[in-house]
Amino acid sequence: MIEKTKIITLHKYFNRAQFAHANLLQMFGKLGEPSLDKPVNLLTIEQVLSVYYGLLYVVIEGWIELDLSDNKVDELLSNNKNVNLLKRYRNKTFHYQKNWVPSAYKDFYDKKDTAKWLYDLYNNLDRALKEKIGININSEGV
Repeated sequence: MIEKTKIITLHKYFNRAQFAHANLLQMFGKLGEPSLDKPVNLLTIEQVLSVYYGLLYVVIEGWIELDLSDNKVDELLSNNKNVNLLKRYRNKTFHYQKNWVPSAYKDFYDKKDTAKWLYDLYNNLDRALKEKIGININSEGV
């Protein structure tokens, strides 16, 4: 059995991704539409989105390294193509690139199901990690 402290440590990385995700929601509004009361800078969105995607990949690495299991998360992670695209995206975000828009970004965005896959992965990692560390979840969140 995995030590709870290791799962709590992994949740710390998820919390970092959650922070970036919350900033994106604030920039776009909860329905994915730009907020009309605040101007949105596309460069800022790209920066926060890149950090969010990179941090989410760190959580995937930890999930795999700790050999955690959850039916829904495992099903989503079995999509090796998306996992590898996200890994490339993360690598291009956190390692210097000569091109303004690295090909890994284009590859990730061009694949039709990545946005839905990431949405599902984020929500299921959130649920699964909270369950594993014993955070009770009700219908309104925590």
